[in-house]
Amino acid sequence: MLFSNAATCFRRFPDGLQTACVSLFGNGPLPRWVDELAANAVLGRRTVDRWMHRSGINGASMLLDVARMARAWEPLAEQKLPPVDVAMTLGYSRLRLLVAHTYRIVGVPPAELGRTLSRSEFTKRLTASLLER
Repeated sequence: MLFSNAATCFRRFPDGLQTACVSLFGNGPLPRWVDELAANAVLGRRTVDRWMHRSGINGASMLLDVARMARAWEPLAEQKLPPVDVAMTLGYSRLRLLVAHTYRIVGVPPAELGRTLSRSEFTKRLTASLLER
C-alpha cells in the first residue's frame, strides 16, 4: 500500500534510481546508507537527494527509514515478536534506534504497533513521513 501511494513520485526518477527504489519494497536486503542506494542507482549521493526532492519524496534517508519501518509491521503487529528481535533483524544495532525511528516516523513505540494503530493508519503515517507536504 505504501509503495502504491508513492509510485507516482518514483515514476519521475531516472531508470537506475527507479530500480533501486522499487527494490526497497521487496524482500531483499536494504541499503544501510544513502551512499549504498546512490551506488545501486549509479548516481551521486547529492543527485539522488535532488531527484527525491524534485519528485516529492522527503529525502533519500527518509526513504530508507520508511522502507525499513514498513518491514517492521508484520513481525511486530501480526507475529507479535519482541521488539529487540525485530530491531536486530531489521539491521538496527540497538533497540533504542528502532524505538526512536518508530516514534519519529509513526508516532508510537514499536510495542504499540497493532494495538494502537491499524495497518491502514500505519501506512498513512508512513506515507505522510515519506512524502513532502
